[in-house]
Parts: sequence; C-alpha cells; structure tokens
Amino acid sequence: MDPLAQQIVDLTAGWRTGAPAEAEVLRILREVPDAELDAVLADLDVDKVVGDVDDHAWGPDHRTELLDLLLRERVDELSPSTLAGVISALHSGPTPRSHQEAIVDVLVSRSGASFHDLKYRLNATGDYHDLEHLVFQDIDEDLRGRLLEHFAAQAGVDPTSDLRVLCDIDDTVRCAIHDDRYPRGTVYPGVVELLQALDDGAAEEPGRAGDLTFVTARPSGPRGLVEQYTRNGLAVLGLPPHAVLGGSLLNLHTKAAIAERKVQNMERDHLLFPECRMVFVGDSGQADGQVGAQMHRTAPGHVVGTLLHNVTDLTAQERADWARQGVHVFDTYAGAAAHALRLGLVSGEQARAVAAATREGLVALDLEPEERQRLERDLAVDEAAVEELVGRPARQGPRPMGEDGRSPVGAAGRRRQEDQMALTSTASATWKGNLFQGSGVTRMDSSGLGTFDLNWKARTEEGQAATNPEELLGAAHAGCFSMAFSNALDQNGTPPTQLDTQAEVTFDTSDGPTITGVHLTVRGQVEGISAEDFQRIAEEAKAGCPVSKALAGTSITLTAELA
Repeated sequence: MDPLAQQIVDLTAGWRTGAPAEAEVLRILREVPDAELDAVLADLDVDKVVGDVDDHAWGPDHRTELLDLLLRERVDELSPSTLAGVISALHSGPTPRSHQEAIVDVLVSRSGASFHDLKYRLNATGDYHDLEHLVFQDIDEDLRGRLLEHFAAQAGVDPTSDLRVLCDIDDTVRCAIHDDRYPRGTVYPGVVELLQALDDGAAEEPGRAGDLTFVTARPSGPRGLVEQYTRNGLAVLGLPPHAVLGGSLLNLHTKAAIAERKVQNMERDHLLFPECRMVFVGDSGQADGQVGAQMHRTAPGHVVGTLLHNVTDLTAQERADWARQGVHVFDTYAGAAAHALRLGLVSGEQARAVAAATREGLVALDLEPEERQRLERDLAVDEAAVEELVGRPARQGPRPMGEDGRSPVGAAGRRRQEDQMALTSTASATWKGNLFQGSGVTRMDSSGLGTFDLNWKARTEEGQAATNPEELLGAAHAGCFSMAFSNALDQNGTPPTQLDTQAEVTFDTSDGPTITGVHLTVRGQVEGISAEDFQRIAEEAKAGCPVSKALAGTSITLTAELA
C-alpha cells in the first residue's frame, strides 16, 4: 500500500474520526505530489474516507473541503474509476445541494468517450448508489434536467451500438411463482450464460461494467436494503457487473402496478442511456410481455425486442400475437439464444454455448419424469433452431429417446408443428380505383416484413415495378414446398445442404381470369441420395405441401434435379 494511503487508513481506523484527524487527512491529500493522487486514492476505501470526513455544525466544514479538493481543484488527476468511487461516496447518504452541484458539474464537464466511461462506471458501483438512484432520487429536479440534457446531447457526440440488457428476476432468472416445470428456487439452465453472451456479444467493450440491469417490481425499502439483498442473491451466480432497479411497496398489489413500475424503470434506463439499444428479458407470468410491447411501440429504434420466458404454457396463437409486437417467446434458454442470434445480438458460437449450458444444466436437475420429458422435447427443438440459424450441421452424438422411441427432435418437432396448425397468419390489401387504372398495396401483417405495390398491368405485362397475386402465390408455394421437401429428406436420413426452388404461376385471361397452373423447379444439394429417390421424395413433398393442397384443382407440375 502507498505510504500516504496507509497514514490515512491509520487516521480513520477507529469507530469515529475526530476533527483533528479529518484535518490531517485533508493535509495529506493536499500535499500528495502532482500525478500521484489517483494512485493514493486507489489504495483507499474511498467510500469510508469520505464518510469519515464531516462538515461540523460549528465548523470546520471538512467534507466540503474534501469535495472541493477532489471534484474541483484536482479532479483532472483522477481516473474514471476513482472519480466514480468519489461520486458514489458523496451520494451514499443524504446528498446536500452542494454535493449535488459538484457531482453534476463534473459530469457535464466531460464529453464523448470519457463521459460515457465515467457514466457506465457509476452504474456499476455494485451497491444501491448506482446511476439511476443518483439521477432520479438523490439530486434535485433542476439539476436532473440539466444532467439528462447532457446525456441526450452526448448520445449524438459518441454514438454506440452497445446493448443495454434489462432482465426480470422472478420466473426469468429463478423459478419462483408461475412456473410448474422446475422446483422452486431453481436457477434456470442457461440463463447466466445467455446474460453473459448478451452483455459481451453486442458490447463494443466485452465485459464493460454497466451493460446489465435487473428490473424488478420488488420494493427498494429503506436505503435500498431490499435491492441490496437482491444483489447479494444474484452475486453468487457469476453474473457480469450489474445494477438493480426496484419498485415500491405499492407495486406488489396488481399486475398493472407491476407493469407500470417496470415500464417506468425501462423509460428511465432509456433516458440514462439514449446512445444504446435495449433488449428486455422477462417472463409470461407478470405482465412482462405487455411491458416489452409497450416499450417497443414507444421507442422502436431503441428497443430491439423482448425475450419472453414461457412459464404459463402460451398457445401458438399467443406466441404469434406477441411476435407481431416485438416480443419473442421461448421455452428454454437455448430458445432465447436462438432468438438473440436471429436478432443479431449474439454470435453463433455464443448461441451454441448457451444451448450447451442449457442442456448441461437440465441434465443436472432432479426432475419428475414427465417434466423432464417435456423439457427435453422443448430443448431439442430449441437446439435445432440454434443449429439451423448457425448454418452448420447439427451436433452429433446420442440423444435421449422420445416417448415414441424416436429422437426428441422428431417428437418435439411434430408436437410444435401440430401446435402451429392453429396459427393464423394475416396479410391485407388496400385497392383504390377501378381494376384497370387503379392500384393498391398488400401488407405482410403477421411478420411486418413489408408493403408491396399492386396493379393490373403487373398481372398481364412484364417489366412492371409492382407485384401481383401470382408472384405472391409463387413465393408462398416455393417456400412451403421447400420446407416440406426438406422435412421429407430429413426423415429419409438424407437432410439437404441446400434447396433452391422456383415457382412459375401462370395467369390466363383468354377465357376469363384464371390461374391455370404452377410449375415447381427444385435443385438440391443432398449427400447420399440417388436421383431416383430425390425425384420420388420431391413428388411426395409436392403432393403433401399445404399450399399444394390448398391449390387442389390447379395443375401443379414439378422438375427436380440434384445439383
């Protein structure tokens, strides 16, 4: 330890530091040579030192003198880490106006990367006195406005692609209330690895302090005692540095109140970190879906999406309804990783690591046989989704058998397909004017992927900058057939590397407007299959494809070739 730092430790070692000892601490700090003050403070418990140096009723004002020394006279000598510690210590109890002004002056005097570095360190102090409490609870409204204006201005000065990860706790990190699949108190397999991947994967500085925040409606209690209890409980999980945003006792009464508090927390996070994107991880039990959907509507450029843990057995239609609102439902944390990979929030290797951790964690749990089978089925589907998105062959090796003696991927896939039979997908169109001179648009309502122009000429003349019902039908048929053919090849034990399908839809007006036929052409890259089997399975897939069935009565022909 630095000798000067040791002197200060000795002076403040008792249960109470008297005024003479405080004066000696100030003298030592004032006499620290230039460029050495930060090193001395780095060896100290700054929170304790600041707490031990007081303003006395009849003088002297030693705390004010210390504040002036560290935050005004020699502030430029302090590193962001040390400065964050000093600021945190200054608002660890009641924060006088003079302390507030000094803190705000320091923050607004910085810009660009140095400002954001200090801001993130303040948010990762590891106790109750993080950035949210400083801005929204410990400083006066006029100073808060000044500070938030600076936050907004700096978002443009130093833009970033960093991701803020906001996460619920009950039934999201630990099984607590609504989830009947796991024993109460279970830390969900894969959740820690997912949060680490989100925190690292999208950050410009992986592992940087301050990207992960837990959002809860639990009351904060006096001086943040409940939040500190929450932090202590989370600390043992090996999570990245994080903050906790709590609520009040009133939030415990209704789901609406819980949602309101969580929305407020997320809105505050947006004000504090306007330069970042945000993802929310929650569960289907306590209005988290509504919270995520509301935030997605309010700030679609800021909120990437919500990952919603399915703890209430949502139906396929409910899943689809949530997806249209930017809320992506998952059953296991491998499924959450698949959504995160699709949204560009984690890498393929990170998604695979989360899936592997989910399986490892599931194997280690003591579960009832029925629940284990259910979770194994869900996990197998989610693992397959990760592998499909990564674009590599699924991992090899034995898998536990399903109820019907087949692999759980097959069992789970059939179950999920059966669920999806109830899904209703929606598209819409608007047409203005008569048939020949009018025009319109069609919209992909369920997916929200786009709006496409329509006109009559696009149905009867080539080279039109618009689509037509036949082209849309061809896209649907080509996609549906490719899925059906891929599944049939997989069941044959020869999964395809790639299928390229073209659908030619003929529209004839000579005897009244009629779709006279569809011709499908498919070229496939498939290992270990003969041309004859490829043709046979293609014909079977064409007949069984749901769009083919919907077009019963229309001539459908096929050309199938191996690449």
